Amino acid sequence: CLMSCMLVSQDQSIHLYVQDTEQNPIKQVEKAVPFVLQVVVENIDGAQFPEKIAGFENFHVTRYGSSQATQFINGKKNQKFMFNYVLRAEQTGTFVVGPLQLTDQQGTVVTSNTVNIRIGDETITHHVKKQPYFLQVSMNQKTVYIGQSLLASVRFYYQQDFENLK
Repeated sequence: CLMSCMLVSQDQSIHLYVQDTEQNPIKQVEKAVPFVLQVVVENIDGAQFPEKIAGFENFHVTRYGSSQATQFINGKKNQKFMFNYVLRAEQTGTFVVGPLQLTDQQGTVVTSNTVNIRIGDETITHHVKKQPYFLQVSMNQKTVYIGQSLLASVRFYYQQDFENLK
C-alpha cells in the first residue's frame, strides 16, 4: 500500500465571505462601490474556479484570483482553495449570494452558506474608499528579517469600467 492510503482527509466544506477591499467583514456596501466575495473550499479535491454562483446576476462580477494550500498533519490531509471575486452593484436593495454547490470526485455534493448583502445609497461602514480606483498592497508578515521569504499581494480596485484606457 502506498503512503497515500494512510492519509485521511478532513471534513469537506464551502464558505462564502463578504469583505470590503481592505478585507474587513461587511454586510452592507454603498451602491457602485466594489467589494470582495471570497469562496473558501476545503478538502474537495480538484476544486475549480466556480464560474457562476447563485445571486451573481445582481452584480457586475470580476474574477479576482485564487490560491491553494495543502497541509499534512499526523497523516491527515487538509486542502484549502480560496477563490476571490470583486462585485459591484448598480441597484439598491438586499441581495442573496449563494449557495454554491460543488461535487467531489466520489460524487458527494457539498453546499455552501448563503450571504445577504445590503446595497444602499450610503454605507454604514467607514472602511470603504470613495475614490474611483485605488491600489492596495498587503503582506503576510508584519515584521521580517533579512533574507526571509515574504508574500506581497497587490490588488487594484475600481468603480468604473476602463474600456478606453490607453
